[in-house]
Amino acid sequence: MTHNDPQTRSGGTKQPAARLAASPTRTIALLALPVIALYGVMQSMNQVLVPSLVAQLDPAGKVADIANISLVAGIMGTLFIIIGPAVSDRTRSRFGRRSPYLAALSVAICAILLLIGASTSIIAVIALMGLFGACTNWYSGCLYAVLPDRIPENKRGTASSVLGLGLPLGILIFVNLASRVAPATAYIIIGATMLVATAAFVIGAREPSSTDMPRPGKKERGEFSLSFLEAFRHWNFTMTFLSRLTFYLAFFAVSSYTMYILTDYIGADQLPGGNATVAVATLSTISTVFQVAAVLTCGAIADRFDLTKTIVGIAGFAMVAAYACPLVMPTWGGMIAFNAISGAAGGVYFSVDAALMSRVLPCPGKEGRDMGILNAASSATAMFAALVGSLLIGAFGGYAPLFAMGVVLAALCGACTFAIRGIR
Repeated sequence: MTHNDPQTRSGGTKQPAARLAASPTRTIALLALPVIALYGVMQSMNQVLVPSLVAQLDPAGKVADIANISLVAGIMGTLFIIIGPAVSDRTRSRFGRRSPYLAALSVAICAILLLIGASTSIIAVIALMGLFGACTNWYSGCLYAVLPDRIPENKRGTASSVLGLGLPLGILIFVNLASRVAPATAYIIIGATMLVATAAFVIGAREPSSTDMPRPGKKERGEFSLSFLEAFRHWNFTMTFLSRLTFYLAFFAVSSYTMYILTDYIGADQLPGGNATVAVATLSTISTVFQVAAVLTCGAIADRFDLTKTIVGIAGFAMVAAYACPLVMPTWGGMIAFNAISGAAGGVYFSVDAALMSRVLPCPGKEGRDMGILNAASSATAMFAALVGSLLIGAFGGYAPLFAMGVVLAALCGACTFAIRGIR
């Protein structure tokens, strides 16, 4: 058992932490709410609200502006998805190690959303998106640490499927919402949803107290800032990190420019009704349907046959075909094919990705830090990807190189996954 299992915790005969801790089943069920809210907020901002706001404030410099936003948010996100969960690893409170940060960060994210919605300058948007990247990635790191903290290994496949549903359902609900209501209304609704979802999880799936856990010694405190790279000494951890890095870099590089791809690469006259915003929502819906079907199917298969690595690796290689579609067929039909195939392959990947991560953590007692590092390959990459995409667009004068990069990175993702040792 882990040190977070109520049966193994010290604390006298009353064992208050054990009485307060939610069951793994309840925790898994309620975990879906903040995961969906988090990914919904991030993707509605990245795909609809921020691109629309930037295009309104600076239409001539919109691509460069998105790249600058991506750079600032990416730097902040990368720092805080690692440092934030590492700090929570060392937190001792009657509310646990993760819950206090989840509650506080949900309030901060909501406030930042409202401020971005009221912004009238690109500088303000860039600065606020930096804060947004820091808070959402810190939140993500603490949320994913729940898996090794509180979920037994024999239930992590199910928990991983719940986490895997977060991205497609978040996109389906929030991107469609942001595309169909006034921006001011969208900021309020998605911010309020973030607050409610977090409160439901923190209150409904109570985390056990961490006050009776061992506290870091003085020597460990002195080495705190130097310990973040130690996990990379382990082959499986490094390969998992590279698998996620390549998968999500390609995924988010394309999704960050979906609206501009439709208007400038496919052509507004080729879109249904000539409306790019509605076209984005339509493609998101297609992708989500295939993702959800794959998540619901593959999570159970991975648990039953213990094929976690194999399923993730196959999904990586399947993305090669997805990125090839718009590259050879730059039409509305090509984009539909891309979203259908990438939705299915992405759903397969998302369904067992978190379970694979939880099995390669090399340092007991530092699960939050190491899960944060692995999540940096996805959450922070979502912020950096637009910068990479901007460089490709500027260098080659079009959007086709984004899909060519996707083909290469997807192949590398599959190769890195199959290089993991000792896991089927």
